[in-house]
Amino acid sequence: MKENSIRRAVREGRAALGTGLKEFASRGVPWIIQASGFDYCMIDHEHGAFDMETIADLAGWFQATDVSPIVRIHKSFAHLIPGILDQGIAGVQVSEVDTAEEARELARLAKYPPIGERGISGQGMHTGYRSYGARHATEYAPWANDNVIVCVAIESLEGLENVEKIAAVPGIDMVQFGGSDYSMSIGQVGVRGHPDVKAAERRLDAVLTNLDLNDLAMRKMEEDYKIAREEHALQLRKMQVRAPSDGMIKGVMVAPDALVSAGATVATFYSNERVVVARISEEDFAKVRLGCSARVQLLSFS
Repeated sequence: MKENSIRRAVREGRAALGTGLKEFASRGVPWIIQASGFDYCMIDHEHGAFDMETIADLAGWFQATDVSPIVRIHKSFAHLIPGILDQGIAGVQVSEVDTAEEARELARLAKYPPIGERGISGQGMHTGYRSYGARHATEYAPWANDNVIVCVAIESLEGLENVEKIAAVPGIDMVQFGGSDYSMSIGQVGVRGHPDVKAAERRLDAVLTNLDLNDLAMRKMEEDYKIAREEHALQLRKMQVRAPSDGMIKGVMVAPDALVSAGATVATFYSNERVVVARISEEDFAKVRLGCSARVQLLSFS
């Protein structure tokens, strides 16, 4: 059994760096992702075309690396969560969660007793094909409840109104702001810099920051976006997490100036429409922006 790389990053006092899969899957992909320096990978079931067999294959291939696979799924497919986790997936990110009742149902499906009611599937990829028998409840289940991450995405006005209650549900480990869908829900489709979208982000941040995260034993991640140029959107990510006993740990993905001061020169071209920038100098950053009419995504600095 392997420690969830997101939880490992928190324990080590750093932000977890992740990427995603939507279009393709092969046995070499996890190794490429690990070689690129990522901690975790989001496998997109919501917007991608991955079925359960492909997810199981990816879970097995990721086992050979230190990268933890997380599956993004819409709440309408929540019944698939137990089967997904039984393939060895390290967590689920569930979209469009609007109420505490919905969050409790997710925790029920993803966590073993006493937190939830996830069913026992003896030997499998999730246990490393070890059989725990009568020791399942005392050895494996507590480890799995602590290791598997349940992340809920707030993507509507209703979800924002209920975010404090949602975050307080036992078994919910992470809360994420889905800015694109939220912008659509308020009639400002795709306008991530709209004042109402920014206000929602600030409210979410304030609510979660004010919670007693040590008692809730949760992780929180939220995304913050800023317009870098009139013709280009620069995505900034901010992670704020609190481990149960380690105090507050922050890792903030900031503007190019901070990247310049870090002094690095690595850029990864994700597609013709997006450029993923892991570590980059000012000169290379300018080349990347001039070389494509793409959204530039900053993923880390240091």
